[in-house]
Amino acid sequence: VATAPKKHVTFPVTTPLSGAAGRIIDVPLYRTDQQWLGWGRSDDRRRVGPATGKPGRLLWKIDPGNNMEFPPTLAYGVVVYGSYHGFLVANDQTTRKELWRAYPGTAARPSKFASQVAVSTWIENGVRVARVFYTDLAGLVGCRDLFTGRLVWEKRSGRGSGTSGKTIQFKSFEASPLVRGESVYVCTRYDKRNGSRAGLWALDRRTGDVRWFMRLATSSKTKIGASPAYSGGRIYVATYDGYVYALRATDSAARRKRYWRRYLGGELYSTPAVTSSRLYVGSKSNGRMYCLNRNNGRLLWRTARLGTSVHGSPAVYGGRVFIGAGKRFYALRAGNGSVVWRRATKKRVWGSASVLRGVVYYSCYGATYARTAGRGNLVWRKNVGRYSPVTATRHLIIVTGRRTFAAYKPVN
Repeated sequence: VATAPKKHVTFPVTTPLSGAAGRIIDVPLYRTDQQWLGWGRSDDRRRVGPATGKPGRLLWKIDPGNNMEFPPTLAYGVVVYGSYHGFLVANDQTTRKELWRAYPGTAARPSKFASQVAVSTWIENGVRVARVFYTDLAGLVGCRDLFTGRLVWEKRSGRGSGTSGKTIQFKSFEASPLVRGESVYVCTRYDKRNGSRAGLWALDRRTGDVRWFMRLATSSKTKIGASPAYSGGRIYVATYDGYVYALRATDSAARRKRYWRRYLGGELYSTPAVTSSRLYVGSKSNGRMYCLNRNNGRLLWRTARLGTSVHGSPAVYGGRVFIGAGKRFYALRAGNGSVVWRRATKKRVWGSASVLRGVVYYSCYGATYARTAGRGNLVWRKNVGRYSPVTATRHLIIVTGRRTFAAYKPVN
């Protein structure tokens, strides 16, 4: 076991005992601020990546066998992802070699992934471990070892504080998990009389046991597709019945609390992006962007209709909010929502943008664009794309299309 310097992590390396004495052993060392550990990269879901150049030389390409609605997660030398094909897969970032694959589904409840996995690391029994957390459309939430795929735990139902003494079937997850403190936060998708209650669950990240549950449904038709976001000790959730919630982030059931709830109307599929004082979210129903005060939920501004709908989650960078709506992509002023620049796209924008070193990346069906965040000048384009195209480390950029993704060496 090696000890990592500040702002870095390392993991145990197994070597044969025979001839080990006196040998120099290479131990991988990872900078904590260069990983892309989940949806939106940071817990506040602002979608800003490491300071890396635009895509250069193609390194490798992978076809998972079915649609990739969400991009891979890049963590500690591993590319890990789930697809509509139902498999969880991990590949080596450098060599593309498959490290492991797992099919969590059954014949009765086949797996299908429409969310991005999250990775978290901590010290367990004196040894640093890395775990990958996942949710699927069939109502499964689970945890596996990042490097081996070994199952740690999986759950299809929960019982605990907030469930009124009942065991509740999860039924379906569309939101990506959020790991914070000792909890993994997940949002169940539907509210049905005899099924899952749409709401926020706090599960013990080590065991999957329920810490607490808070129902966020206002009717039996409530749905949650947006992922939870975190900032300043609070969890923020948007729902399909038009509400945004601010809840206390806590491992303790006794301390769970709702700070505020704001009704915006329509259907909110967009995951909120949160700064130190503001929250940004888009509407699937009316094609508008909204800005709320993060502390009290007060509406600060809203745009006119930007397009047919806002499906994606906003990226926030440099005083700008980046979002696609219909067949247009926008840069808005974060302070008042006014348009800085807009660009037409070939098809509708269904996914979310990401920003790498002042360049914003976004996709429509069949195209991925890279433009300067300040003026919207085109600096790179690829005839592949569908949803949310880019995740990256300092040394690797992954561009995800409809059912394939490719790794590029950044041009510095």
